Amino acid sequence: MFELACHTWGFSDLALEDAVQTIARLGFNYLDLGSGPHLDIDAAAKNPRREVTRISILLEDFHLQLTDLYLLLPALASADEGRRLYEVKLFERLLPFILDLGVPGVTLSPGIETPEITEARMPRPEAIHLHPPERNETNTELVTYTRPQPSGGAGEPANPGAFENAIDSFQRIVELTEDTDLRISIEPHLDSVAATPERALALVEAVPGLSLTLDWAQFTAQGIAAREIEPLLQHAAHVQLRQAARGRLQTPYHEGTLDFRQVLSLLIANDYRGAISIEYMNRAGWHGLAALDIVRETGLVRDEIRLIRRELLGGA
Repeated sequence: MFELACHTWGFSDLALEDAVQTIARLGFNYLDLGSGPHLDIDAAAKNPRREVTRISILLEDFHLQLTDLYLLLPALASADEGRRLYEVKLFERLLPFILDLGVPGVTLSPGIETPEITEARMPRPEAIHLHPPERNETNTELVTYTRPQPSGGAGEPANPGAFENAIDSFQRIVELTEDTDLRISIEPHLDSVAATPERALALVEAVPGLSLTLDWAQFTAQGIAAREIEPLLQHAAHVQLRQAARGRLQTPYHEGTLDFRQVLSLLIANDYRGAISIEYMNRAGWHGLAALDIVRETGLVRDEIRLIRRELLGGA
C-alpha cells in the first residue's frame, strides 16, 4: 500500500518548524521537502551535518519521515555550459547532505527552456540565488538568474539544444549517485524541456537509472488525458497530487477536474510502489495557480485519497 505524504511547499509562508507541525497535525506520517524558504541549499552544501541535524530533529519531534527532496536547479538544460556544469557540481556538493538525511529520493526539474525564468516551480515569487562554491561566507554578491529579454526571430527556440543538454546533465548526475541507493527523478512540468509525456519518456529512456516524479496536475493543466500519461507509470517513482483543471495548475477542490479514483486505479494496475504526496503551492499566479486555504484543500484531497485507497486496496 502506497504511503500518503504532504509537501512543505504548501506552507512556504511558515517557518519549517511550523510547516512540519502543520503537516503532522493534518495526520500525515510522511512529507516531501523542497529547497526554497525551508531549505537553503547553499547552507546544506557547506555544512551538511548542521542542516541534517536541524531537519532530523524536527522530523523526530513530529514523528515524520521524508519521502522526497525537491532541489531547485533550473539550469540543467541551459545553453550556457558553465551554468549547467555549475548546477551539476552544486548537486555533487549536496550529496553528503542528501545521503546523511536518509531521504529515499531526489526530484529535479528536467531543466527549463530558458533557465533564467526562475518563476517556474518556485514556491514564492523570488529569484533563485546560487552562491559560487568558492565564495566567502560574507561580503560577496549572490549569483542571481533573472528573466532575459526576448531575442531571436519569431518562432526561434530560445535554447534549441535544451533537450540534449538535459540528457548530458542527468547522465552526469546519475553517474554521481551510481554507488548509492538514492533515487533520482525528474518532474515533467510546464515550461520545462520535458513538459509532455512524450518528452518525459524520451528523457528517462535516454538516461538509464533516471526515474519520474509525476505531478499529475501538470498534465491536467495541459488537457492531457490519462491514457497519454499511463506509459510513464513504468518509470514513476514518486507521485504528487492536487486538484487542477485545463489551464489551471491549482484549483479549489470542487472546481478541479482531476479524477483521483482514476489516478489511483492506474497506479495500482501498474504496480506502483512509491508514495503519493499532496502538493499544493502557496504561490498564486503561475499557470493558473489559485490562492487557496492550503490546510482546507489538503484535508479534502487527503480524505478522498484515503477513502479511495481503502476501497481499492482495503485496510486504513
